[in-house]
Amino acid sequence: MKTKYTLFRRGEMFYMQDSATDKQTSLHTKDETEAKSLLEACNAAQRQPVLNLHLARAYLTASDPAFVERTWQVVMEQMQSLCAFVCRAFVFSTATGRFSIALSYRQK
Repeated sequence: MKTKYTLFRRGEMFYMQDSATDKQTSLHTKDETEAKSLLEACNAAQRQPVLNLHLARAYLTASDPAFVERTWQVVMEQMQSLCAFVCRAFVFSTATGRFSIALSYRQK
């Protein structure tokens, strides 16, 4: 199976290139071992996106055990305890033809 990303070096920095689009992206490292590790992670994510999602959940659960039980209600309650937000106005954009809500935030 052909890998989606390939590794190359320009000067001292390492980059990866998408084999389908030829888009080049910096890996922001000069260390070859770190660059290979980042490249392998990107290729693995491309090969197994569902596994990547499960790994992300495992890392989040390990760093914050309450992550599993947290709901949007808990998030909103925590936001209200940190700051209060006030809806200022409805804004109509003539460019898009849509209404949006302008919010302003202020610390409690």
